[in-house]
Amino acid sequence: MQDPPAAPATTVGRDEITAAREFVTDHGIEHVKVGVFDTDGILRGKYLARDKFLSALDKGLGVCEVVSPQETARDDN
Repeated sequence: MQDPPAAPATTVGRDEITAAREFVTDHGIEHVKVGVFDTDGILRGKYLARDKFLSALDKGLGVCEVVSPQETARDDN
């Protein structure tokens, strides 16, 4: 039995990027938490300084594909 087809990637338009840039800048936000779901459906996130986040809006952002077992076994609650 085949796996169902993956959902298409969501694209963000220029208007949304402009709105995010203005929001972060206008509100004096210093750090932004971004997240992405890995292949197991686990949300992985990291904090970015404002300048790095603004740069990532235009250039993209690299996310490590390898996570150590210690990071996945940790309970932050």
